[in-house]
Amino acid sequence: MNTNQLSLVNSALPAFSGSKLTYNEKKNILLTEGYTSAAGNTYFQGVRLSDRIVISYQLGQGYCYLFLNGMRIYAYNGHQMQLIGQEFYNCNVFSEYYAKKQAQQLVGKYLSNQAKLSGRSVNENMIEEMAASLVNETEQNQTKTIQLLSK
Repeated sequence: MNTNQLSLVNSALPAFSGSKLTYNEKKNILLTEGYTSAAGNTYFQGVRLSDRIVISYQLGQGYCYLFLNGMRIYAYNGHQMQLIGQEFYNCNVFSEYYAKKQAQQLVGKYLSNQAKLSGRSVNENMIEEMAASLVNETEQNQTKTIQLLSK
């Protein structure tokens, strides 16, 4: 991922502006700069995005393990990002599987609420499938996603 692509992400994601973003190709995730607490833990955000949603993981690196402190999910409303769900955790040891399931639940809850607000009855399985699809899109190669967003 080149500097121009990271600059695009930084401008598209105002919540992260002012923080230098890096790309971890092995984990396929954008990372913000971290800060280290007095206890010696380093805190930072991991970001995965698609052309429809952004998942921001609030992470901490302790002495022995990586932990998940929270998650925020944003959707694009045409011009900017809108927070559609968030959850906070009590230093859960980070697991890709757990984080993905939590993201799917948050997206599913949002979709279900939007259907109810519009007076529509939507099959719960359909909502779960759509939520899974949206989250899966964020796991695609971030370099390709950023190239699509820049067009």
